[in-house]
Amino acid sequence: MSNEEAWLSNVTQRVLVLTVRRRLSLVDLSSLSGIPYPTIYGYLRQGRRLPAYALFKISCALGVSISEVVGHSCIEDSCKH
Repeated sequence: MSNEEAWLSNVTQRVLVLTVRRRLSLVDLSSLSGIPYPTIYGYLRQGRRLPAYALFKISCALGVSISEVVGHSCIEDSCKH
């Protein structure tokens, strides 16, 4: 698994955990984020790449910062390079 694939997998898992913690379904997340359900499903269940705008919309819908979705350590690690 490449670094990009591992990162995407980690972000996807964080989004799913945050969605469950807020007792939301993917349909709810779709509605709150304004991202069509088939697109959300593709990102979170089929491993499609998440563009920056989708991360922003999803984090807003979940009421969290983007850094919480992508992981603080990822941001800190990227600043070191």
